[in-house]
Amino acid sequence: IGMDPKTMERIFEPFFTTKDVGKGTGLGLSTVFGIVKQNQGDITVHSKQNEGTTFKIFWPAAKDSSAKTVENVSPAFYIATSPSRGHETILFVEDVTELCGIVSEALKNLGYTVYTASNGIEALNLFREKGREIDLIVTDLVMPGMNGVELVERLKKEVPQLPILYTSGYTENHFNRDGFLGERVFFLKKPYTISQLSEKIREALNQ
Repeated sequence: IGMDPKTMERIFEPFFTTKDVGKGTGLGLSTVFGIVKQNQGDITVHSKQNEGTTFKIFWPAAKDSSAKTVENVSPAFYIATSPSRGHETILFVEDVTELCGIVSEALKNLGYTVYTASNGIEALNLFREKGREIDLIVTDLVMPGMNGVELVERLKKEVPQLPILYTSGYTENHFNRDGFLGERVFFLKKPYTISQLSEKIREALNQ
């Protein structure tokens, strides 16, 4: 049916969807965009309401017959680009319900045990119940009520060496002006891919 200009501006944004809650993740076009860009391609969109939408994808031409194909790419390529796996237990704190569900399922598929909380108070209570099991806290910085920093300040009083991974749509510099990213505290900017998240999780746990 076509899109209005405001919708069209956001269609490649991760987790943006015009569908009702629970009906769509908003990751389809974001995934397509990522695949195209990773392969040095380009994607354009033309849309007009009540008329429809056209996407065009452009791929770079192969320079010669020696260009890599699926058959001759080294297996190391797939190993290097696949998400890192683990066996530890993670408390994932995120107030966006759909994002929380998607990421927790992805991490479970990578071998982790995952507890989820939708806000700081819920996370604090869950940690006090499951604390001995939890190896890492992954928390959004900006949440209603108790934010991520306040949550971590309380958790650090109970377990000073607990590794923390903050996530936020803001940049690291925006928050790190006062040096709040201390020892065993890490940061990942949103939006992120599961591979980026899994790599940062491994970095936090390994240190």
